[in-house]
Amino acid sequence: AVEDDPELGFVLVYYRGRNDAWAGYGGGTLYTRSPRITQEILDRVCEACERVNLPFYKYWKLTDNTCPKVEDPSKLRSQYLEKLLEQGEISATEQLTQAARGAYSEFDKDERYVVDGARRIEKMTEDYLKTEINEVEKDFISIEKEFERDVPLLQLWFRQLFGSGAK
Repeated sequence: AVEDDPELGFVLVYYRGRNDAWAGYGGGTLYTRSPRITQEILDRVCEACERVNLPFYKYWKLTDNTCPKVEDPSKLRSQYLEKLLEQGEISATEQLTQAARGAYSEFDKDERYVVDGARRIEKMTEDYLKTEINEVEKDFISIEKEFERDVPLLQLWFRQLFGSGAK
């Protein structure tokens, strides 16, 4: 029987879903032990899909996933090395870009730190000067009051010193 032949066995996986990012995603995969999908396996797969009302050719397409025979392995190695170099160049570029962004980010942080420090110093200086100005004004008012108290004594002293004609 066909079911007893391991070379004709298959597993067909079909999934369908929905999430916040993508409504109605889905796909499927056909696994076989055979390196190629034979017509016999394909007929069985299509028949199984019909039983669950899932048209095979609507959701799957046949692809050839076999590796081509390589005539010149050194050419293949050369192509592989070229790809590695390209990826290395891209990786190096990405790493340099990331490093530059990181350096800019650190510079930006340092600059903000310096600017914030300067603002704090400016505010502290303003507060100090306001306090000093208030103290000087208080001292000035105190001296002015003392002078006003002492004016009659000074007038008397000047009269005595310069005579009674001084006013």
